[in-house]
Amino acid sequence: MVIMIRIIDNIEAYEEWVVGLYQLHHQARVIFISGELGAGKSTFARIWLRCAGVVGHIKSPSFSIIETYDSPALGVVHHVDCYRLQSQDDLLSLGFDDFLADHVIIEWPERVFEGLISPDLKVTLEIIGLEKRRCSASINND
Repeated sequence: MVIMIRIIDNIEAYEEWVVGLYQLHHQARVIFISGELGAGKSTFARIWLRCAGVVGHIKSPSFSIIETYDSPALGVVHHVDCYRLQSQDDLLSLGFDDFLADHVIIEWPERVFEGLISPDLKVTLEIIGLEKRRCSASINND
């Protein structure tokens, strides 16, 4: 497992970090993004999807739970926000097991994914100042 850590203090540096991760690890099929509210999870997903060639409006799945996009680079990508889910049953009732053949970006995975699947890329975002973030990425090379 490779771990990359970076302290970021502005949106331009954050975007640069996400683009760099995408360039190195775009083949990641399952991505977990963890962090407190406002840490930048949806922003990470939005930048990742733009890197993958998604055009048009990319919205946070906070209320819809799942948003699906067609990417010229990756094929179908599902962006899932688990914040409002209470259990793995909630997730499975949404048909999540059908999405595993595609690319999946998952916010708040700790809410329902314990032991369900392992990510290829795990991103953790920590707020350490008004615009400052400690960003870490763990890449599973197995």
